[in-house]
Amino acid sequence: MSVCYLRRFERHPALASRNQAALNGLISICIPTYNRPELLREALESCAVQNYEQLELVVGDDSDDGASARVVEAFAGRRSWHVSYVRNVPALGQNANVASLFARANGDRILLLHDDDRLLPGGVAALAAPWVAHPDLAIAFGRVQKISHDGIPTGREGKAPGTAGPIESPMKAALLLQIPSDGYLVSTARARETGYRSDAEVGVYCDKDFSLRLGAALAANQMYFVDAPVSQYRITDGAISQSAASRKFDHARSAIAVYEMLDALGVPASLAAEKEFLVDHLIDKLVKGYATGGRRAKALSLYRSRTYGWKRRLSPRGIYHSALILEPRIDRLRLYS
Repeated sequence: MSVCYLRRFERHPALASRNQAALNGLISICIPTYNRPELLREALESCAVQNYEQLELVVGDDSDDGASARVVEAFAGRRSWHVSYVRNVPALGQNANVASLFARANGDRILLLHDDDRLLPGGVAALAAPWVAHPDLAIAFGRVQKISHDGIPTGREGKAPGTAGPIESPMKAALLLQIPSDGYLVSTARARETGYRSDAEVGVYCDKDFSLRLGAALAANQMYFVDAPVSQYRITDGAISQSAASRKFDHARSAIAVYEMLDALGVPASLAAEKEFLVDHLIDKLVKGYATGGRRAKALSLYRSRTYGWKRRLSPRGIYHSALILEPRIDRLRLYS
């Protein structure tokens, strides 16, 4: 691995003792990046305007060239923060890159920011504020605005709880996909304990997998919803997980990994409806994945389930899925992702 630090590491004074009862105040903004220097520049600019002062930037770069390194180097003098940059050679891939960022963070809290997304002004301070009254929090997140590839707001937002404050059932929030894929503030200890599973284990659904396992592990009121827009999620043309090849081959495998992990989470009967919501979100990819993976009985069971439903069965995709269960080789036609 080739490693390049753009600024010499100097331990933050608040990190001198890890035995202190209070949080050290330092927040590590962790940014994994891959071949998108112009979008990375926007992400960094959104960090530069934050009014929360105790920040460090931790960047993991999987890029093929030095363009992203130059973007980070140009940014490094903008604020007095510690900037840690590592060029991964060979590239680690999204899952391992995020895991490495968690390991390198020096703050007691981490804010994960994908290289194509942006923080809104005041976003970090808004996410940090609940910890003053609720020091036992594990994660705080706010509302997420969706933007186009060109950065224009679409007028839509990600899923979110209805009211601000501590969340009684973190597992429920996770099953309802209310925890955003990034832009949240999480305890570093919790992030490392939960961890990002490898590509071999969970594929491109590493963010969903992380939030589900984290939500399942938390007690009541250890999760907090800030009812204010704090970040922007870009619908990116070049996202790896949205490429045709990824949708065709990786999503089904990833959906199966998440689905089969649900039993290990011990979802209580009281959250059966929320679990069904998540399965409904995954079910098209599950049926395809099980059918093409040689597990046609499982595919047929899901196809016949109430969750799949008659409306899906009578759709062109549903008819294709039924044919796929009978003869998996027709997936070579690649009619549906």
